[in-house]
Amino acid sequence: MRLPVKANMKILLGIIAFATVANAVYFINKYHAIYDLKCESYLTHQIGQDNFSYSAMIGLELRNDAKGTFSVEGVMRQGGKTWVLNRDVVFEYTGLHDNTFRMKNIHIVKYGRDHSPDDLFDKNVLSLKDEASRVMSLAKVKNGYIVGTLRAPALICIPH
Repeated sequence: MRLPVKANMKILLGIIAFATVANAVYFINKYHAIYDLKCESYLTHQIGQDNFSYSAMIGLELRNDAKGTFSVEGVMRQGGKTWVLNRDVVFEYTGLHDNTFRMKNIHIVKYGRDHSPDDLFDKNVLSLKDEASRVMSLAKVKNGYIVGTLRAPALICIPH
């Protein structure tokens, strides 16, 4: 018993529609919000030529709604001066490749005891001015993640 041509066309169109929707769902999930992570790291970094250093506890949260936060709490030093650093960098993100994402719609929440200069933070900790510095890499290694930018050194972030 053969199906009529109209029935065959309906079945074929149904298969094509299903494949199209499945393909769209796959790519939206792959390139939209790809992380659900909350981790912390302690970082000390020195830049000898500028006589600059910072020590900070850095928290990273990437939620599966494509929003994230870098929480930075510590001290920055340059020359004989020391500043308290206590701020959140809140952002949205878009997955670029398997282990990179781009931060966008960035804003800083600076808490009351943070009196560190914004230009030193931007130059030496986390730049928000140029597009290249908004690209982050994240790679799973054993029980942690290696996080890096073009400006910041790689840090190991341990989930909690």
